[in-house]
Amino acid sequence: MSRARSARIASRQRPELVTETKVLGQAESGEVYIVSGSAAISLTLPSPQQGSYFKFIYGGVTTASLAMDQDMYITGAAGNIMVGSVVNVPLAEAPMQIVTANMSTNDRIITITGPAAGGDYVECVSDGTNWYVNGFVSGTVAFSAS
Repeated sequence: MSRARSARIASRQRPELVTETKVLGQAESGEVYIVSGSAAISLTLPSPQQGSYFKFIYGGVTTASLAMDQDMYITGAAGNIMVGSVVNVPLAEAPMQIVTANMSTNDRIITITGPAAGGDYVECVSDGTNWYVNGFVSGTVAFSAS
């Protein structure tokens, strides 16, 4: 017997190629954004709503080079903090580290600076109050309040 699926996240994700700054709406919850291009991209999350989900993947790479020098900024609205961590495995010989959002400083921005690799990702899901984040990134990752 099959169960009914949520209207927001169906059995197939809805991928969208993003090549420029984008402000996300609540109706776009459940989409997967494939970030591509050469210029820095800022992605602004909507206000948290229970069950909202967004995934951002570095894509659009060529077979000649899997590295992308593109920077990506994922920002929550003021007062909506991020909770969680991102595994950072730099493309260079630097050691792996876990980069964690700091609730006490009200972190609400994730900054990823290149080079990053195709397939690197960050996921954001909300409980209605905060954004919970996780990911795997080979570029430099930082959380901040502003």
